[in-house]
Amino acid sequence: MAFVAFGLSALSCIYVLFPRTVAQRSLSAPDVYEVLVSADADLAEAHRQLVYWIQDAYVQNSQVLKELFRAFRIACIALALEVAFWVAGLGLH
Repeated sequence: MAFVAFGLSALSCIYVLFPRTVAQRSLSAPDVYEVLVSADADLAEAHRQLVYWIQDAYVQNSQVLKELFRAFRIACIALALEVAFWVAGLGLH
């Protein structure tokens, strides 16, 4: 059972640490500028569009973080089970 818990913990850790491009870390300033200039947006409209773009990025990133936190919890629980199984196994011998 300890080996199964180890495998689950290892796979969960790899899932958390594996590079992914889904999370949006920033807005591209040149892209924002080009969109706003081409739309002939005034300052109020620029603020409005930026607010919606930032909110969309936040929602997308929060979904990615929820998955990563779930995998991290699984890894922590599996690690605790692994230690418990090893201690129990050593105690029986």
